Amino acid sequence: MEVYVFSDRQLDAMGEWQSALEAEGFNINLDESRGFVDLSGFLLVNIDGRPSGFECDHFEAGPVIDELNAEGFPVERRWKYLLAFRFGGSRYECTSALVAAAIYMRSTDGILFDCEDGTFHSPENAVAYARRAADPVAWEDFERFLEEIKTRDLTQPPPA
Repeated sequence: MEVYVFSDRQLDAMGEWQSALEAEGFNINLDESRGFVDLSGFLLVNIDGRPSGFECDHFEAGPVIDELNAEGFPVERRWKYLLAFRFGGSRYECTSALVAAAIYMRSTDGILFDCEDGTFHSPENAVAYARRAADPVAWEDFERFLEEIKTRDLTQPPPA
């Protein structure tokens, strides 16, 4: 899965991003030993006391904007920067990546593009987006659903 954050400014340091996460009450600790401008590849995080992480890379915004526009996802303007977040399907990878992306977007006054559902999100709804991503009840429901699938006889139709 992947989300993009387009912006016209970048944060100066990992500590600035960490402070923004803490200010919104998220228990996600970024690996601050790396410089923000050097971010490339897997970024270690600690979320709710568990080690996790996600891929985080700087890309040239222009070509990605052109591609999105060509694919029918109009980007409102030519943003200067792009920070891409890629993550797997685990609860903590998804949560940490989506929350970190939303709070980064809000901190830089950018926009977030969710590649999975093809939607754009603004700084005004960043915290709501992050809270939905981190909702423990939704994750518990999803994990229960996955367990049910594992035990279901897939040769039979699902119960009505």
